[in-house]
Amino acid sequence: MTFDLRTWFKSLFRFQDVSRSEPVETLGNSWEFTPPPTFKWPESKIDAPVVEPDPEQNQEDPEQSTVELASALVDDSMRITEVSTLDDADSLTGNVLKSDAVLAHSSVSVEARKAILALRLGQVLESKVLELSVGTTDLEEKLRQSVDNAISGIPEFILLDAAWGAGKTHALTILQALARSKKFATSFVVMDGVSTTLSNPMDLMSEVMSSIRFSDDPASCDLSYQLAKAKGQTLFDYFDRKGAHFIADTLRSLPDEAFLDPEAMDVITEYLSLRMPKASADFELQRRSYKPKLKTIKASKVEERAPRFVALLEEWAIFSSAMGCNGLLVILDELDVEYGHSAGRSKTDQDLRQRRKELLEQLGHLHDAPLILALAAAPGGDTDNEENDPVRDILKCFGNKMKHVTINPLSKSDFRALLDRLLNLYMQAYGLSRDSFSHEMTEKLFSDLFDRYQQNPNAVVRRFVRSAIESMDVYFVQRPTLCPNPLKMEKDIFSEL
Repeated sequence: MTFDLRTWFKSLFRFQDVSRSEPVETLGNSWEFTPPPTFKWPESKIDAPVVEPDPEQNQEDPEQSTVELASALVDDSMRITEVSTLDDADSLTGNVLKSDAVLAHSSVSVEARKAILALRLGQVLESKVLELSVGTTDLEEKLRQSVDNAISGIPEFILLDAAWGAGKTHALTILQALARSKKFATSFVVMDGVSTTLSNPMDLMSEVMSSIRFSDDPASCDLSYQLAKAKGQTLFDYFDRKGAHFIADTLRSLPDEAFLDPEAMDVITEYLSLRMPKASADFELQRRSYKPKLKTIKASKVEERAPRFVALLEEWAIFSSAMGCNGLLVILDELDVEYGHSAGRSKTDQDLRQRRKELLEQLGHLHDAPLILALAAAPGGDTDNEENDPVRDILKCFGNKMKHVTINPLSKSDFRALLDRLLNLYMQAYGLSRDSFSHEMTEKLFSDLFDRYQQNPNAVVRRFVRSAIESMDVYFVQRPTLCPNPLKMEKDIFSEL
């Protein structure tokens, strides 16, 4: 027995009147469709003129008409649901939609709301980090000096040292913002000690290349665009003179047409990022009628991996400089997590520590490259084993080449200044006047927030920030005439992101 969908659908529904003024019946059961009070059928269904069929033309299949009519009913009900939901939302939020329309014209307000969203999640936007930073004058001066040194071709090594939650990642974001302002290419990698670790240099290089960003322009920020640009400018000899031999050989080994082929560029990018071995890259390019002469970049022998990582890092710094950047910034965050994963006494942990030491020592031999390597870690405490303390171990491997920067905790006056900056950002985000939050109220809010911060045994700055924003939410949501529902407005921005 064959199954006919149209026959089944016809047996399920029988429409007595296509004008829909009569009830709809189903076999075995009867029910009457009662539209909601505000319901109106689409005008195209009620007001459409009745056209008599032309006897000279073929008549429409009645079974097909039934299916189309049922589909129209579903479409109409979905359309009604959307309109009803919009009406309900508008009645619940008052003038929120109108206020959103006004604020949507201000790019400043949109950026401020994005910054508020990030702060709720414990992060800070690179575009707002300098505006929101307090107590970092000395830190910013040291980081600016490192950026200037790297522009002149002197590699800079920075170790940021602070307790958990004291602002290491925030300081790294400051460094990234300063480097971006000086036209540096940047790569930000978070270490986990398992898939991303100093003990496995080739996989670490893949992570570095995956997150590299050459510019703020979405059209030119990725690696494939820059490689095609380098091929077009025939920079092979320049790369060879500077020591970037792997990049030069890759560009030279493929015809110009390959760099105009999006699929071929994906293969080349994966190969140079060490995510695709040479054999696979050759096969994929040959399938596209190219005859590559690629060389093996990814080191297979353990003793070759650390030197190869350093050589490739230097090559990409040279490449960044040649493509219009002033250098390359590579950030490795959460190194204390990595050290914690290999702190055991097993033979495997000992091997991991030895490989990590080899890479750190090799990195210290870098010279004559426009490169900044920034590391961040919390101290290992009172451990007797120096290998398990990231700060002491890194300083020992690099010696006096490493610039050690300790991040000091914020003072009470710093927290007070931070609250003022958060209030200014909040007012900017939602189009409010600072007069709507008086000086007396600000002082009372700060007193409550700072007391709670001091009483928390695991006090971190991000919790102070989140508590401050939540307090502002409570205050303004209770006063809708001052602020039209900031939480709803942020959900709209979040959905756009």
